[in-house]
Amino acid sequence: MKGANQALATVDGQKRYDYIVSVLQREQSRSRTWNVAWTLLATAGTGASYLGAQLGDDLFDDPEKAENFEAAQYVSVVKASIGVVTFALLPLKIPQINYGQVSGLATCKQVAVAENLLRTAAKKQRLKRLLDHLSVVVINAASFLYLYLERDDLSGAILNTISGAAFGELKAWTSPMGAIDALNAYKRGDITSQAAPPRWGLFPHPVPNGGAISLVRSF
Repeated sequence: MKGANQALATVDGQKRYDYIVSVLQREQSRSRTWNVAWTLLATAGTGASYLGAQLGDDLFDDPEKAENFEAAQYVSVVKASIGVVTFALLPLKIPQINYGQVSGLATCKQVAVAENLLRTAAKKQRLKRLLDHLSVVVINAASFLYLYLERDDLSGAILNTISGAAFGELKAWTSPMGAIDALNAYKRGDITSQAAPPRWGLFPHPVPNGGAISLVRSF
């Protein structure tokens, strides 16, 4: 593999292949969980913002404040809806690999295919996080300009931008990055039968004695 340490060449092909398979299988599971969890959160955010917009007149006696609040909530509806659509159309997908024993003359070819899939998975994770960071900037800058310039509501624009940016950055920083760490370890020749656990992440987790879903931090 290009850029790999010399130590990698001393590792048995079967072990290399098994390592990559374990990484890809793990990252596929994490990516599905992350996609579903944030789709549900974005959907909930859309509904909550829409409900908030309907309550503007009840929350404020001043008609202007009520209108500004409603406008900010509808902006949040649009931003959350963009998140739902993004997850539906452009989910984070990790390449799949069909596990099989490596033997004989096929070893080098199968390991090479697996290595390419690991590199692809790492590129997808890097690109996804980069695009999420960029979308936070673009979407929230647009919402700020609308609320400030069109509605003349500076405080509402600031609050909406901060809350939207916080939600977007949390989504970006919790996206799976295990394939990147695994690829770096692989290049160093630091291979085990199972890939290392994630540094941290947010995942849906069943609440004991109940059917609800919570978000937990794993180490």
